[in-house]
Amino acid sequence: MLARGTTPRIEVLQKLDFGRCRLALAVPQEFEFEGLPSIAGKRIATTYPHVLARFLHEHAITAEIVTLSGAVEIAPRLGRADLICDLVSTGSTLTANHLREVAVVLESQVCLVRTPVALPDIKADWVRRLLVRVDGVQQVRESKYIMLHAPRSAPGADREAAARQRVPHGHSARRHRRQGRGARRLSRNRVLGDARKPESRRCQRGPGTACREDARMKSPLDILDWATLDEATRDAVLRRPVQRDAAGLLERARSIVADVRARGDEALREYTARFDDVHLQSFAVSDAEFAAAEAALTPVQRAALERAIDTITRFHELQTLPPLRLETAPGVVCERMTVALESVGLYVPAGTAPLPSTALMLAVPASIAGCPVRVMCTPPRPDGSADPAVLVAARLCGVRKVFKVGGAQAVAAMAYGTESVPKVVKIFGPGNAWVTAAKQIVAQDADGAALDMPAGPSEVLVIADESARPAFVAADLLAQAEHSVDAQVLLVAVSRQLAEACVAEVARQLATLPRREIAGKAIAESRVIIVPTIAAAMEVSNRYAPEHLILQVTRPRDLLLQVQNAGSVFLGSWTPETMGDYCSGTNHVLPTYGHARAYSGLSVFDFVKRITVQELTADGLRNLGPTARTLAQLESLDAHANAVTVRLDALAQAGNA
Repeated sequence: MLARGTTPRIEVLQKLDFGRCRLALAVPQEFEFEGLPSIAGKRIATTYPHVLARFLHEHAITAEIVTLSGAVEIAPRLGRADLICDLVSTGSTLTANHLREVAVVLESQVCLVRTPVALPDIKADWVRRLLVRVDGVQQVRESKYIMLHAPRSAPGADREAAARQRVPHGHSARRHRRQGRGARRLSRNRVLGDARKPESRRCQRGPGTACREDARMKSPLDILDWATLDEATRDAVLRRPVQRDAAGLLERARSIVADVRARGDEALREYTARFDDVHLQSFAVSDAEFAAAEAALTPVQRAALERAIDTITRFHELQTLPPLRLETAPGVVCERMTVALESVGLYVPAGTAPLPSTALMLAVPASIAGCPVRVMCTPPRPDGSADPAVLVAARLCGVRKVFKVGGAQAVAAMAYGTESVPKVVKIFGPGNAWVTAAKQIVAQDADGAALDMPAGPSEVLVIADESARPAFVAADLLAQAEHSVDAQVLLVAVSRQLAEACVAEVARQLATLPRREIAGKAIAESRVIIVPTIAAAMEVSNRYAPEHLILQVTRPRDLLLQVQNAGSVFLGSWTPETMGDYCSGTNHVLPTYGHARAYSGLSVFDFVKRITVQELTADGLRNLGPTARTLAQLESLDAHANAVTVRLDALAQAGNA
């Protein structure tokens, strides 16, 4: 309401000399702070983005503001930010979270204010009396709270009355019990920011002890005690990494989609040159390229692909539905038939690593469903070729149309068609943020293509009890973390000793990985949570809704009935998530980013439509028609009712003839 450089919209009647605090910048103890310029380009977590933005602007500093609704102090330890901007009073919370204050953004205290308008005499007199009483209380510095129940005496006597009510110990001798309780609940009105830009969230601090858990352990993962966290902090702990500049990315993806739709292959060539640094005249994979891919794979590699196809096919063949036919009433037959989608687009990523397994997971169910047109897109390699393993996987699954196009431009090409790439009705497959954004854009367009499911970065949650082997747990966490820097892994353990052993093992194994830089960045956004019981662990898992759920516990199958939200579940110590990724038989295209609350993993069902059929005989219409007519009349849909009536009348006339 009152801030530097703003026009006051309120009048300060009295500063109340309590609730003093400041909005301060604080950095981790190890942060090398060399004045405000040293925070340029850093991520700053805060609950007050508008005030912080104004402060940064005043000091000509460019930094990323990460807006949080609570638990700001633990943001640096969770990898969400480099420093924080939060309310500080004594500074004890900063110390508890290994932070130190380096600059004051704004100072505040509680004030009595009113709008600067003329008041009627009676209200003006009431305000004067109130100010006298407040001033009387402030004369006695031991008092913490404003006592508004002083006797209604003349203004001149109010200050003396307030003083007489004090006793040597600094407490009111006549304080009403209810008044005391009210004082403790008195809100601290902060005079911060511009009233025209209200902060949308209150500052909710997580308990310091939880944030200090395992402070002595130098490890890639933070250990948090679930039982000590309040609800706001729990939400923060389970929140996925926020995609930076999501709105801007969506707009850029929208621009690419529109450009490819308008210019076709010409736009594809330009984007392939820009993003993949490859100049292609033809996008279609030729027969010669397929042959070269076959020659590039060893017999062992080809056999592994064939073995995976076999197990995936076995499981997915059981997902086909037989035709359904039922006589629901005499003379009324209802049916359901399954029809394959006429054309499908299969997107196989090849960002930091090619994914022939994804080619299998998409192409096998598409083949079983019987989709006549199956188009596959995958990004080109630096030499302009497609990954050989992806091409062999496609050929083994019967996919003949493969195009060397990646990213949002590939999605647009399949959604709208170009001179080279056929148009499809639905697009399948995972991808980066650009691919996901493009799939969402074309799915909202009636002329575009449907998508398989909403998705985000890969993730895994492991529940472990005392029977779990730390080496196994760490291996599962790192297997998911190496996917990409925005992957997320969570461990929910029933003991601190187990959690610390797993964290130590993660650090040991991480150091040996070729992709340790990618995995390490993903680990920085990850969590280890200690829970008191397995039941509590299941609550955490269902709340998070992981893409992959691994149960490394003594009796994992006993927990299946408690699983409500998960993409795919892996039971026991001998079931690494890797098996589901490649060859156990289940599909590895799964809902991520919490979408497992409402979506299932990919299956044959996603490649077909289920169409219902009904047929009535004359007797069936006589029997059930009056029911339909009555319901239509209830809804005032007379034409609906008439469609039945004209037929019933015709049957009645034929019967009378």
